[in-house]
Amino acid sequence: MKLNSALSISVASALLTLTVGLTAFSAEAVTRSRTFSSNAVALCQSALPVFDGVIRKRPLAVQNEGTSNAFVTCAFTSEDDGGVGYVSTDYTIWARSNDGVAHDLSCTGVTGHATGTNEYVVKTVNLPADGSQRALVWSGTDFADHAPTIDYSTFAASCNLAPGVGLNDTYVSFTEDVGS
Repeated sequence: MKLNSALSISVASALLTLTVGLTAFSAEAVTRSRTFSSNAVALCQSALPVFDGVIRKRPLAVQNEGTSNAFVTCAFTSEDDGGVGYVSTDYTIWARSNDGVAHDLSCTGVTGHATGTNEYVVKTVNLPADGSQRALVWSGTDFADHAPTIDYSTFAASCNLAPGVGLNDTYVSFTEDVGS
């Protein structure tokens, strides 16, 4: 009887140790980096009807083909799971000059919802005359209330496009909790 009790205690102790070890192991979250990408034509549009006549929605760009500046708004697609397991790390717009002239491009990134607390961050980039692309990137460190990540599920940008400037691609980068 004593041998059987000692064996039962040893087995129970081993199972308890194994259970505690597995619980500690499974408590460590595993994350992976992901990116949603899209051509700007899917997410960007002219900001006012007055700009509709000069903003061309090409397959690979939303471009100002007029003779004066025009505003475009891009609303990024991102995942909203109530803040559980999803953290935006940055939002990116790639742009270029398509008319052989260097241009400065300024866009204002806006976090949040229309009824919430919002943050506005302006980014400016020089687009070279050779047509090579440049990126405007908003990351968590740009937003004081949310650093080092952007914890809002919504983000939009308003861009002032000079004639000949096109927005090409958009990206939302984030980390996702995929369990253990």
